[in-house]
Amino acid sequence: MSYVTTGRRRSMRGFGDVASDYASAMAAYAADHATWVQQKAAYDKAMSLYGMQVAAQSSGAAASYAAALAAWNAQQSVAIASGVAYSQQMNTRLAQQNAANAAARAKGAVTPASYPGCVTQAQHDSWQATCAWSSTTVKGLGADPTGPACALALLPVCLPPLPPPMALSPKPVPPKPVAVAPPASLRPEPKPPAAPPPPVLNTTPQQIPPGVPASSPTPPPPDTKSAGLVKNGLILLVIAGGSYALYRTFKKPKAA
Repeated sequence: MSYVTTGRRRSMRGFGDVASDYASAMAAYAADHATWVQQKAAYDKAMSLYGMQVAAQSSGAAASYAAALAAWNAQQSVAIASGVAYSQQMNTRLAQQNAANAAARAKGAVTPASYPGCVTQAQHDSWQATCAWSSTTVKGLGADPTGPACALALLPVCLPPLPPPMALSPKPVPPKPVAVAPPASLRPEPKPPAAPPPPVLNTTPQQIPPGVPASSPTPPPPDTKSAGLVKNGLILLVIAGGSYALYRTFKKPKAA
């Protein structure tokens, strides 16, 4: 906010009004500036508190994210190890199953196309019991293998499925910027009013209305002391002139 007085250039007669307006403007400026100083102190305090809030929330969010990320990294290591162990067990089972099937086929076991790669524990126990007292050929039903009982007893038994590897939780997401509303902005600092212009004397010559004869300005009366000196000088001049005339009259020219 700015405070200005009226811009009219006044004569000496109206300069008191200009000075009064300027004094009023200065008083209003002083009061408004004092209010602004208080507002600035409150604004600075609010900005300091705002900075501390942002720093505290950012620090808390960063610490929470760091802890969650560290826990996830540890979980990831366990999940990777679990997956590696699962893969190793599956590969071991598959290798053992393939070796058992190859040995059974070598002994005369015949596996159909729909053979799942292993037999149930009941089938294995039955073929093993039959192999113990007889070597006759056993005929299968449907997708069951056929052949000598001792050969069928060599087929691998289906094992229970392995527990799946450890599932990994989603990776933590970095925190978003803290959404804290800053304080309202501070208004500009008030400016003092401009000083009023100096008074301007009215030097414009007066206009004589038409039809009114112009009169010559009356010269000012001479100073009393100067007038006395002039008067005395004139008297002395007259006396000197008369004396010279009498001298010319009475002086006779000498005879030739």
